[in-house]
Amino acid sequence: MKYRDEAAIVQRAMIDAAKPTPFTFRLYGVTPTTRDEANAYLQPMRDAGLTCETREFMPNSEFVASLNEVAVGLHVLAPTSHFAEGKSFGKVLAYLAADVPIVASDLHENPYFFKHRLNGMLVKTHEQYVEAIRELVRDGALRDAIADGGHTSFRDELSIDAIAKRTDTLFRALIAQKSAERSGA
Repeated sequence: MKYRDEAAIVQRAMIDAAKPTPFTFRLYGVTPTTRDEANAYLQPMRDAGLTCETREFMPNSEFVASLNEVAVGLHVLAPTSHFAEGKSFGKVLAYLAADVPIVASDLHENPYFFKHRLNGMLVKTHEQYVEAIRELVRDGALRDAIADGGHTSFRDELSIDAIAKRTDTLFRALIAQKSAERSGA
């Protein structure tokens, strides 16, 4: 509820995407103090025929387990939001760990990781959000292929093992450079 620009993008995309392809929208992070605000946000979606569910904050392991039930994850960044320039990749990591295909804004860090239709769906416009969501909801084979690609990229690029290999290479190069400087080479 803090990210008004992103919330508006999601709300509009959900209403339009669900018109020919009904699905359930799940909103995470709803607390007793934000429940009324969340319900007001969800009401236009409900009025458009969407089934909407809310979930409270939960430990990460429970969050990732609950994502096993969803077909599509959204990582929406608003081009008008300065906060989006440094937004955490945390939710993306949870989607990837749960093998959920992701529709992500083609902004900031996202295009450095996501490759459209290979390990995620990169989108720029409202129409692209709507079409990507519809396509993933309807096409189980595409959904599975993108989820598999996302999980493979997650393992190969973002896992502890992948990061350890890259930092090992970096540190070995720095050590070699310092050794060469000390020996006068």
